[in-house]
Amino acid sequence: MKAGFYGRQSVLRSKDDERRDLDTSTDRQVTDGFAWVRSQGGEVVRTYRDEGISGYSGALRPEFERLLVDLDERTIDTVVCWKLDRLARNHRDFQRLWDVCERRGARLVSLHEMFDSSTPAGEFTIRMLVGMAKMESDNISVRVKRALEAFRQAGRMHTGGARPFGHHWDGSQVPDEAKVIRWTAEQFIAGRSLNAVTNELAADGVAGTKGKPMGRREVKRMVTSPRVAGLVEHQGEIVGEGTWEPILDRPTWEQVRATMLDPARARQVGRPPKYLLPGFLRCGMEGCGAKLVSRPLTSHGRTKPNYVCIATGRLHLAIAAEPVERLIEERVLDRLDHIGLVKVLAARAKADDTRELAEQLARDDAAFTQLGDDFYQDGIIDRPTFLRQRAALEPRIANARAELARRMQQQELVGVPAMPGKLRPWWATPAATLEKKRAVLALVLDHAVILPAGRPSRTVDSKRVVIPEDGWRL
Repeated sequence: MKAGFYGRQSVLRSKDDERRDLDTSTDRQVTDGFAWVRSQGGEVVRTYRDEGISGYSGALRPEFERLLVDLDERTIDTVVCWKLDRLARNHRDFQRLWDVCERRGARLVSLHEMFDSSTPAGEFTIRMLVGMAKMESDNISVRVKRALEAFRQAGRMHTGGARPFGHHWDGSQVPDEAKVIRWTAEQFIAGRSLNAVTNELAADGVAGTKGKPMGRREVKRMVTSPRVAGLVEHQGEIVGEGTWEPILDRPTWEQVRATMLDPARARQVGRPPKYLLPGFLRCGMEGCGAKLVSRPLTSHGRTKPNYVCIATGRLHLAIAAEPVERLIEERVLDRLDHIGLVKVLAARAKADDTRELAEQLARDDAAFTQLGDDFYQDGIIDRPTFLRQRAALEPRIANARAELARRMQQQELVGVPAMPGKLRPWWATPAATLEKKRAVLALVLDHAVILPAGRPSRTVDSKRVVIPEDGWRL
């Protein structure tokens, strides 16, 4: 058995959510998954984690998409999840997953529901779920036709709560606020951080519609809302164009969304990063492999930053933050000093056609919305035509969004020297912010493994820090 374990934890909304999700954190999910696979004599060859991304919202889940690719390429032959709603919370994603499983003869296992598609009972459960998913799809036109028609015909902005920044209630623009939105979008596309832009807006005295300075969340929401692109949203889906005047054109809005809704950025909302390596370090304890988290620890009366693993519910591995960060920095800089960022970026898509990609994505997304109208609303195409065209558009849109997000990440590298031998001197300057350093690391480093300490020591043994072959992105 070559298993792939998928774990996901949604964005926490309150302290009650935090308590409820404690036992379903991805670290706990992975621990249970590894234990079950070992008990079956198998091996977990890949883990997939989508942190802080809702399964309901329809937002791109990069690791879920990667799982589908690995399953289709036979890198894994078994998909294991802690609970089915961690894996898929809408019938469309579940149907996509099961289609690949059937095509490749793969196995699907849910630990919480205790079903295994390789058994008769498990296959019956899957067939029932697939049947329910198809019935749900068939009933969509009945359930949502009136709601979508009302939204599209009215084409009005939601009138509850405070007035939206940038627009009057009648849909006309507030010129000064619209100017702020356009400037903010330009800054994000140019690679500036959410922190820097929020601070500059506050310094300039820009306030929200309630008269208070906007925080990071408000600034992010201000430019990523479908409303600023003149789009009507219903339950997380774009269902048509509104009757109000858009502030951002659709391609610009897509670029901003790709930048600001990247999961790596989403996890940072609320406070700027204080450590260099969150997300890059894995636990080297046998059978673990969980991501290390940053945490201050007290030793000999002194409190210092550390990276720790608490996947089992208790701390079982720790390493001092500063020494391991220096080691990783040196290894990355040694690698880049010889080739420079020029070669790395040249191997990737050119940034000058990013706008073209955003325009194509906007056209495909509009075509997808129109396709639903043609089938559900107007009845001018039959079901087989609808399903065939949807099957062609969905992966193209998902791939375009993922590619656009990757390209927009490169905008964070503005100001970073690209030529060989220039990066190391720049690394020690104030211009090398923590966010820019993390952006450079993300280009070349997937992960490093921290091995257990052989004996207690106040120094970090460099042999504990291992970057395996699959830990490099180039």
